[in-house]
Amino acid sequence: MIVFQIKRMLRMGLKSLWLHRLRSSLTVLGIMFGVCSVVAMLAIGTGAGEEAQEQIRRLGSHNIIIQSVKPPDAHEQTEGMMVRYGLTWADADLITTTVPGISRAVTARRVRGTVIRGNRRMDADLVGTSPDYLAVNNMTVVQGRFLTDEDMAGKSDACVLGRRVAERLFPLGDAVGSVIRRGNLRFRVVGVVTSMPRGEAGAELEGDPSSEVYIPMSTMQSRFGANIIHRTAG
Repeated sequence: MIVFQIKRMLRMGLKSLWLHRLRSSLTVLGIMFGVCSVVAMLAIGTGAGEEAQEQIRRLGSHNIIIQSVKPPDAHEQTEGMMVRYGLTWADADLITTTVPGISRAVTARRVRGTVIRGNRRMDADLVGTSPDYLAVNNMTVVQGRFLTDEDMAGKSDACVLGRRVAERLFPLGDAVGSVIRRGNLRFRVVGVVTSMPRGEAGAELEGDPSSEVYIPMSTMQSRFGANIIHRTAG
């Protein structure tokens, strides 16, 4: 009995669909458009979320980046006032000793310029930092090694090239062991690193990881001094 009723309902339904073909087609089309729209919106939302997470991973999902910002020009023109801004070693020590949960505190100082090897040259940022910079910034050593504690203690002339710098200055891949120049300074290449681009999430951060040259912070302080500029007015 139940089977008979089911068959009868199916026949009536199919007959009704056939008699109202246009209405049935429009209904099916509306359902298809609705389902496709929902699927497309979910796909777009998921893709945007993945992209945002990927950009955060490029910066280090557990990293907090602190950098100094130049004050507005109006502050610089204040008569009788010394302009002083930036981060100091005391700031780094204070963060390490007072903020709980910090596993590494890495300092970095950037000096813009041109690096030269033979007749090849490239505009690249010279970055003074410490060995922990490699792990904090999710970098991978592709040739040689990164900076070591011995380099820091000895204020060595060792340097590590970003991938793009290495490809530009050493197209044959013979970077490790060679010497590059930055003005009158010479640095010995001990390694090449690669890193994911920072993407839009790091657009306000200085530098492109692949176009940077890394040297020990102690060497940076020794060769370039402790301060970049002093300015007084009045």
